Amino acid sequence: IQYGVVNVTIPLHEVHGRKWLQEHWGRVPLRRLLLSSDFWLCRSPVDQIRDYFGEETAFYFALLGIYTRWLYVPGMVGLG
Repeated sequence: IQYGVVNVTIPLHEVHGRKWLQEHWGRVPLRRLLLSSDFWLCRSPVDQIRDYFGEETAFYFALLGIYTRWLYVPGMVGLG
């Protein structure tokens, strides 16, 4: 940092938080995923994402979920 070689440092990942996100959000079996209302309503565990990755990343996933939900209507019109 002193010589301008390193701009940003990122701390190592928290093991407990990473494992929780992998089990409940990242690696969900397809059958459980398709039967889940969270999948069809595009819900992400925003609070846990915020705690682990920060506000900006949680906002991104929340916005992505809302955007995807809003695309259901034009998608149905396009299929009809």
